[in-house]
Amino acid sequence: MNKRGMTIAEIIISVTLIAIVIIFLMRLLTTIRYEESFSNYEKANSVSRSEIIKAIQTDLMAYNLFDLKDESNSVSGSGKAILHFVFADINNTNKYLIIENEVISYCLTTNCNGASDRIWKLDKSKDDVHYDPSCIKYDYDISTSSQYYWIKFIIKLVKPGSVDNTIDDIEIFYMGEKGDDYSNAHIPQPSDYYLGKHVTGQCHDSSSN
Repeated sequence: MNKRGMTIAEIIISVTLIAIVIIFLMRLLTTIRYEESFSNYEKANSVSRSEIIKAIQTDLMAYNLFDLKDESNSVSGSGKAILHFVFADINNTNKYLIIENEVISYCLTTNCNGASDRIWKLDKSKDDVHYDPSCIKYDYDISTSSQYYWIKFIIKLVKPGSVDNTIDDIEIFYMGEKGDDYSNAHIPQPSDYYLGKHVTGQCHDSSSN
């Protein structure tokens, strides 16, 4: 029977393997806790998020976009972000997407008192989550070499103290065809790729994705 003890090298290898397993398990537990935390908001707000996206995308598909204006800084003393859509239907219908910390509205006027206006309140559960009306991530392509252009903007759901969460963000995408009434002036072109009530350089990322 071999009664030889473990060598120092074998002990080091064993300890190293155990440490790797412990680190893996700790990371796995952290990931599970993170996903479980945000899954609560996902379930609570998934219906509202789907309705917001559907309402805007339906109008974009039905009427096409003629103009998009970022009017967030036009309302003095307000923390609201206001995106003004002008559609290319015969009446040039106007709609306003208004983003606040806990409310998103999609209305015919900025007062949001019409019968057809839509208002969604964030289900915060027990934590301090909120939308970010200051930094609405924005991207676009208006290349002159293509007959099409596209825009995309993302309204983020923020949970203080946590890393960026994406599963609850609201993402709107639109691709349009350049027509006789199209000009680059109709599409916002901010240098920092953000819309909303902020000053240039305030938002954490200054590059397009």
